[in-house]
Amino acid sequence: MNDKKIKVMQFVGGFNVGGAEAIVKQYCLLFNPQIIDLIVLCIHNFHSIYDEELKRHGIKVIYVDDFIDRKLISPYCVKRVFHRILRVFIIKKVINQWKPDIIHTHLEVNSYIRHASINYNPVLVHTAHSDPEFLWNQSRAGKRDRRALEWLARHYRIYMIALHDNMRIRINNMFHIDDTVVFNNGIDIQRFLDAGKKHILRKKYGVKEDVFVVGNVASLSPVKNHSFLMDVFNHILKKEPCSELWLVGTGKNEKALKEKAKKLKIADHVVFWGRRNDIPQILKMMDVVGFPSFYEGLSVSLVESQVAGIPAIVSDKVSAFTKISNYLTFCSLDQGAEYWADRMLEYKDADVEPGYVDIENWDIQSVVKKLESYYLDLV
Repeated sequence: MNDKKIKVMQFVGGFNVGGAEAIVKQYCLLFNPQIIDLIVLCIHNFHSIYDEELKRHGIKVIYVDDFIDRKLISPYCVKRVFHRILRVFIIKKVINQWKPDIIHTHLEVNSYIRHASINYNPVLVHTAHSDPEFLWNQSRAGKRDRRALEWLARHYRIYMIALHDNMRIRINNMFHIDDTVVFNNGIDIQRFLDAGKKHILRKKYGVKEDVFVVGNVASLSPVKNHSFLMDVFNHILKKEPCSELWLVGTGKNEKALKEKAKKLKIADHVVFWGRRNDIPQILKMMDVVGFPSFYEGLSVSLVESQVAGIPAIVSDKVSAFTKISNYLTFCSLDQGAEYWADRMLEYKDADVEPGYVDIENWDIQSVVKKLESYYLDLV
């Protein structure tokens, strides 16, 4: 291991509220400044609570599109064209001027690195935050990102990080490598253990003590399958009229989901919480989590709900490595909405005795220290 301080760039599409973005934000907040000289590069600025937290802690973040917009006074449609043209030039300038020892990429940003014509030889690290086949085979952006990674592997030293062992094997096979490593998506365990008592929090937030709350914390995107969750909740409401569905997060499906809630005539029982910085407290007020994703690498949200002690019924498309306790139950989407509803209703007034497996391995402090050591071994 080296003793010197190293320059590390975290490169992500933007700090929209999501699992991968939450992990990157936690890395940035917890890196030891005596070891890591940090800069963060983002394509978009979503002006989220993550941005605000990074700003409060004085972390240097460069937003590429914001830089372009400050220099360009034009209609949005024109700015979009210039975004596509100018992003690579700005990214190239930032990297070549700052010269990080390590560039750690997240999500689909690797094509920008490929085309940036970096004039020195940094170490590249990439974390795959979702199922490899879904991530790199299902969309045009994903396929482009995979091609970029393959090109980068031929021209630079690049190392891959997976979220669990099965993902590690598949990434190694996909890219014909043998050195992918595994890092857990760590969380602030104590923050979720100490969030408070359900009845006290419900009184504080003005939530009825006897209401049965089904919750979901995730971006409101198609892959999360919230539409199915609404069908499930519709069945729950017919059997337990004093129920609410809580959706925590934002995304492009929000309008469609609100329209569906009206169509099903359940809108008065569906709460859209939006972006929140009090997730531990909101989780503690729930009775059960519903998570019917079509695909999922390893859900930070479900790790959090388990640590908070909230039972969850989840799709069998979610990685089995997500299960770190007896609070998680897998169900097939083929079993239908009513079956899911019945499984969730089993947790009405239920008291589940906690049983965890290696919960300490998910502590974000330990994960960050391990990542720092990994960086130092690479340079």
